[in-house]
Amino acid sequence: DSGVADVTATTVEESDAAADDANTGRGVLPPLGTFDRTVPGFRVFDPCSEIPSEVLAELGLEPNSEPERESGYRSCHFSTKYSQTGQADVLIASDHESIETVKNGDPIIFRGLKGEQEEILVIEDTFIRDVSCTSYVETKRGMVSLSWTELSRDVSMTERCQASLDLLKALI
Repeated sequence: DSGVADVTATTVEESDAAADDANTGRGVLPPLGTFDRTVPGFRVFDPCSEIPSEVLAELGLEPNSEPERESGYRSCHFSTKYSQTGQADVLIASDHESIETVKNGDPIIFRGLKGEQEEILVIEDTFIRDVSCTSYVETKRGMVSLSWTELSRDVSMTERCQASLDLLKALI
């Protein structure tokens, strides 16, 4: 038991009162729901500039590279220390593609995670197996994803996926 999920939850939930607050999230993402990127004035959410740095710091996320901005896509990378020796890479991204695009890719879906919500899709990334898990949610300003990548053999995929889900929920 590496404690990734517990430590991630502890970062977000310092006490029972904070735990209740964490369950409701920080409210820094756009409202959940569908979007239409063809509507004039549609602008994909930019997690790198629209999530307050104070919120990222509260969650233990330290930027570790320059943000990436392409047409219809935004992403930023962070490092997070979840124990004395454990460190993970976290990617927060927003895309003008729908969550159906991800579902149509025949993903390995993780179910039965603590606090799982139907509107959040949690999958194991298969590019490099047993290393990364990503949680996806559709908002009014595009699909937002949060990837948790951990190279330690002591961390299970369930723990990686739980950490990804917990952090995404903390932002909702």
